[in-house]
Amino acid sequence: MYNFEDFTFKSYENIIKQIKDNFVVVFHKDLYDNYDIYLKDSKRYLILRHDVDFSVDRALKLAKIEAKYGIFSTYFFLLHSDFYNIFERDSYTKIREIIKLGHKIGLHFDTIFYGVLSKEELEQKLGFEKEILSNLFDIEIEVFSLHNPNPDVNNYNNYTLDELSKIYPQYFADFIGNMLNTYGSVFRKIDYISDSNGFWRYRNIKDIIYDERIKIIQVLIHPEWYTLRPMSPRKRVQTILRKRSLKIMKDYDNFLKLIKRENIR
Repeated sequence: MYNFEDFTFKSYENIIKQIKDNFVVVFHKDLYDNYDIYLKDSKRYLILRHDVDFSVDRALKLAKIEAKYGIFSTYFFLLHSDFYNIFERDSYTKIREIIKLGHKIGLHFDTIFYGVLSKEELEQKLGFEKEILSNLFDIEIEVFSLHNPNPDVNNYNNYTLDELSKIYPQYFADFIGNMLNTYGSVFRKIDYISDSNGFWRYRNIKDIIYDERIKIIQVLIHPEWYTLRPMSPRKRVQTILRKRSLKIMKDYDNFLKLIKRENIR
């Protein structure tokens, strides 16, 4: 059953409060370096990961909520998004603000854009995109996430993550292109939940927060699914596109006004 009320900014703030009370929030590198220590510890550990697929604006909104409670996460950005452009002034400025709040950014790598790559090709492409993101924001990029863990779009839903790691081992190495892989071996050992496609896959985050059996977990949250009011996943995407379209036209009109050129309608 889909509960659209789970995906509002108010609901997200409540989730962050509960996470803060029940987990130690760590970055991917922290877990990779200290996995055996965390495993034996009495504390519970959580990695908060954001794959930004549609909206930098909503990513900033979640980043502000998290920072308000002293929670810091990693936001992964695409270089090949059809929905936003990190080189745009508005997106660039908002990503800068996310970094300034204390969060980290990583590379969200779209495998389907390139198709199935060899180990050498994958290394080269990931390194290439890392340098672009690193140079643009003048920051070291330490970690990447796969936008599409299965690079074969024609057989996208035919395999589990473990099966994919055997079919395409080059995509699941711990480090590729001098970056830590969020689907590397350590992260496949721990619990994992995701809100992909606008609903909770596997289990609802509200259930896992109070499940003491879960000691270490990676939580993947996509910012685009969170809105002021409850709505269906498709409508959430529609509002992003509508707002983006209106902003682009407003920018166009304002620029012509600024440079005193005629705006023929």
